[in-house]
Amino acid sequence: MPREIRHVQFDPQDLRAALTAYLRQMSWTSPISGIGAIDLSDDPFGPVATVVTHTPQGARALVVPAEDLHAALLMYCQQARIPLPIRSVKTLQRSGDTLILDISRSTGRSRHDSPPPRRAPLALPPPER
Repeated sequence: MPREIRHVQFDPQDLRAALTAYLRQMSWTSPISGIGAIDLSDDPFGPVATVVTHTPQGARALVVPAEDLHAALLMYCQQARIPLPIRSVKTLQRSGDTLILDISRSTGRSRHDSPPPRRAPLALPPPER
């Protein structure tokens, strides 16, 4: 079955915007006024970002694990209206100071798709005598 593969690349500016929006939404205790340095590193579970956040209490380092980084980029794609197929496998990988979201899916019918509708058999006219 053929597969479709797409790569969405996030440069440091996109990553900063995605993390700022995500951390503002997820921060319950201290409001985040901005993000300073972002340091990407690899982890067995995927890329990890160490972010310096600016809060009213001062700067603080925050480690954003791969799952939250993934969620931040998916939220950014939704807000930026970047179309992503729902039924696809989305993986995240690091390439230098950029992140790449790999999206792959089968192009044929999936098991969740409904079968094509069945047509009624053609009714043949009765034979003439």
